[in-house]
Amino acid sequence: MELGQERDDAPLDYLTPAEAKRQVAAGNVLAPFAGALLLALVVVAPATADLLAKMAAGIADDLATTLLLATDKPVLVAPAMNVMMWANPATQANIATLRARGIHVVGPGSGDLACGEEGSGRLSEPHEILDAIETLLGREKILAGLKALVTSGPTH
Repeated sequence: MELGQERDDAPLDYLTPAEAKRQVAAGNVLAPFAGALLLALVVVAPATADLLAKMAAGIADDLATTLLLATDKPVLVAPAMNVMMWANPATQANIATLRARGIHVVGPGSGDLACGEEGSGRLSEPHEILDAIETLLGREKILAGLKALVTSGPTH
């Protein structure tokens, strides 16, 4: 069997994304919870207006939102969206709801946005997100001396 090959008896730590979706669709409640149990912190970056609204409403209709609803670990969101979406009262109410529930928020920043506009809604800089992670985990410089390749692009 090759790495990532689908199999019916796959342990939870071996599930491919397709198998995880199949397990969720089949009603196997263990599949989405397995990842939530192993985490120290959940980071959502970028956190779109759609995902923030689902989180605030308690909607769990895909693997990511199911994990977010199932975790008992700290959650950090880094909002990123169009300036008008960020300023919308619905988005601000969702952010307030999430904060009241203990969700941590970093950003958004201001500046040039992926949509070509300028203003609030820009994804926080990587070092700002890392600072928030280190603060939440109670650790300083947890990635000191390590290298990481981060790729990104606009959200479509």
